[in-house]
Amino acid sequence: MLVLPPFAIADFWSAFSAHHLVQLASSLRSLSHETQPQAFATLIQILSLLPDPKDEPYFRKFLTHPTQPKGIPTLIAAAFVRGVAWKRPNGPEHVCSLLIHCLFWANTNLGDDGKSSIDADVRKSLTEKVRLLLETDGFDRLDHSVLQRSLSRICCGACPVLDTGRMPVRAKKMQQTGSMTQQREQPRRGLKMPGLAV
Repeated sequence: MLVLPPFAIADFWSAFSAHHLVQLASSLRSLSHETQPQAFATLIQILSLLPDPKDEPYFRKFLTHPTQPKGIPTLIAAAFVRGVAWKRPNGPEHVCSLLIHCLFWANTNLGDDGKSSIDADVRKSLTEKVRLLLETDGFDRLDHSVLQRSLSRICCGACPVLDTGRMPVRAKKMQQTGSMTQQREQPRRGLKMPGLAV
């Protein structure tokens, strides 16, 4: 895909998000990280390579849907804590960015305590995992600036700053201020996402 022009890559991911995200989530929920680690990791890798939800309306629609992503943020976070394999061009920084997208965009009532889209016990384990990584000798010298920023934001609590509603503050404010422009809300080339109104 790296040989394709940027607009073609954007269209590819838009088409994929429109037609396959719901099924991908269903497949991920049915897999086991213990007995099917390769298939489990592959689906997480695919999700982590999707464009930023603020730029990809179908991914944004999926994450902000009240039921479609149920369980997915917790599964991704738990896999990161236990350890999930990746292949190029995917890497730990992509998985961290995906976790941030889930915390920013997904409804907080997807979690078991209603405070985040990730279950409370998994959030606690994720915080400890991140802190251990940040304290690892030589970690700050790695040339993964995105990974470092992502881990720092998760660890310091910059992502799950939630109000009492169902949607994280950042997503709610973007809707209220009109940052989600009409142009971004328009589906690309007539694509329709099954089960989601666009």
